Amino acid sequence: MLSSICIHPLHQRKGLGEALLNHVIEYCKQQKCHKITLYTLPVLVPAMNLYLKLGFVPEAYLRKEWWNIDFLKMSKWL
Repeated sequence: MLSSICIHPLHQRKGLGEALLNHVIEYCKQQKCHKITLYTLPVLVPAMNLYLKLGFVPEAYLRKEWWNIDFLKMSKWL
């Protein structure tokens, strides 16, 4: 299970997050996983754009889900 990833602001927009997620996707495929699910904050637009680019789709909008904050559940079928 991958709990979270983040890239230091000085190193964002260099393809590091995409490379990390692609590695996770390939590992999950090798392990015969059928689906990857992640949770993100709807206000993190750059992260959401990356997830969409990599084939994740929104599955649920979780209003005030944790700590009274909205979350978005996104998944990718392998």
